[in-house]
Amino acid sequence: EFEQAKVVVAARIPGGEARLSGVPEQKLRRSWEDWRRLRLLEASEVFEAWLQSCQFINQAASDGSTLSGEGPAFEALCTKLSTDLRYTRLDLLPRERTKMIVDRLQEVREEQQTSRAERIAATETHDDDEDDGEDIG
Repeated sequence: EFEQAKVVVAARIPGGEARLSGVPEQKLRRSWEDWRRLRLLEASEVFEAWLQSCQFINQAASDGSTLSGEGPAFEALCTKLSTDLRYTRLDLLPRERTKMIVDRLQEVREEQQTSRAERIAATETHDDDEDDGEDIG
């Protein structure tokens, strides 16, 4: 990848090859690796932010089989997500990307369960209030 990036820089920047020829290979490589690491970190942050509002995640979290990060339902989710550049930018970090997806699925699943429990509790409280208001004659 580094060699390919070096060729691209040399071709895109006027006089790029001459400019690069004076820089030690090790220094170029280290600078490129630092740049690449930073770009992947930024891409990870953007991806995590997108997962917070991604409709596919909310739908998939309802299917408990996706929480393991494996299986047909999870693969179908990843196929949907892969149509977005924010997903494909992390192709170099597939395990980390999968972990981010699973973590978000688990968060959403917990939110769904909490919401469901709150609705049930509210319904029970409402039913109890109605029972207390009845006249027994």
